[in-house]
Amino acid sequence: MPKKILLVEDEELIIELLERKLSQAGYEIVVARNGEEGLEKLRTMEKKPDLVLLDIIMPKKGGFEVMEEIRKDENLEKNSSNYNFKFWTTCRVR
Repeated sequence: MPKKILLVEDEELIIELLERKLSQAGYEIVVARNGEEGLEKLRTMEKKPDLVLLDIIMPKKGGFEVMEEIRKDENLEKNSSNYNFKFWTTCRVR
C-alpha cells in the first residue's frame, strides 16, 4: 500500500507539480486547497496520512494556524505525534 501524503496548498501550479512528481514516486496524494479544508480532511480521512505538507501562507487558515487547531482538537491532537508535518512557502518573483 502506498504512503499517503496530505498536500495543503493554495497555488494550483505548485499543486500540479507536487502531485505529479509525488504520484510518479509512488505516493498517494490527497489535496486540500486551504487550511480549513486540510483540517476537515484530517478529521474525516479513514487512513491518516504518513506526511502532511503545509503551505505557511494560505487563505482562510495558514499552516501555523492549522497546527494550532490540531493542538486544540482532542481527536486530532491525540494522533498529532503520529503525523509528520513539513512547512514551506513560495514567493513570486516579478
